Amino acid sequence: MSLFEEVSGQDSQRARRPDLAAVAAYVVAAFIHLTTLAVAVLGGWLVVATWPSPVGIVLGLLLIALAVQMRPRFPKLEAGSRVLKRAEAPTLYGLLDRVSNALGGRPLDAIVVDQHFNASAGWVGLRQRRVLTLGLPLWNVLSPAERLALLGHEIGHFVNGDLRRGLVVGTALNAVGELHLLLRQAADMRGDEILGGFTFLVRVPLRLLSMLPATLLITLALLTLRAGQRAEYLADALVSTTGEV
Repeated sequence: MSLFEEVSGQDSQRARRPDLAAVAAYVVAAFIHLTTLAVAVLGGWLVVATWPSPVGIVLGLLLIALAVQMRPRFPKLEAGSRVLKRAEAPTLYGLLDRVSNALGGRPLDAIVVDQHFNASAGWVGLRQRRVLTLGLPLWNVLSPAERLALLGHEIGHFVNGDLRRGLVVGTALNAVGELHLLLRQAADMRGDEILGGFTFLVRVPLRLLSMLPATLLITLALLTLRAGQRAEYLADALVSTTGEV
């Protein structure tokens, strides 16, 4: 049975209990976060325990810098984002409140408008505020029914348990992605003028190290692939339950 047929045949369009892949994704994500914490603690210990040894201090600081690079990053609004307040768009907020209530979700915390032909929903900040981003070019070409379907789909992501946007797995994906990018950029930097023929002694280890976060990133992506597809199907399926709002 295909995933679409499986989701279509569910009695409830809410997310089911986590399957084996979802549990494995949480385990991998927890491993990533615990490793980050362990690296930070080890770095701090090296700085204190080896003081005033330059080697120990430098190594400890490097480990701390690595942990900082891998820290959980909570999505935040871009500088200059146009946030609509409830007083500015009471009708739109009222519609969103009714859609959220119909889908069994909580009211949104903020609406952001931009110039992109797109729409998205996600959590921002440590408090995990629910934010809907609407691209005005897309919004302006939609009919009222299409707008309702769009809002239902995006709000559905808050209801159906999308792992990729969650606090644990989402931040782990960002962490290993940032680390892989950093190591690859460091390996690709031109240092021929300084290191001469010994450049490979730096590049090869960095590229090998970059394979570890890349492997974790691919693993998480594969583990959440089916859950991500399910989240999209469920978000669409939930639209049909909104009725007249």
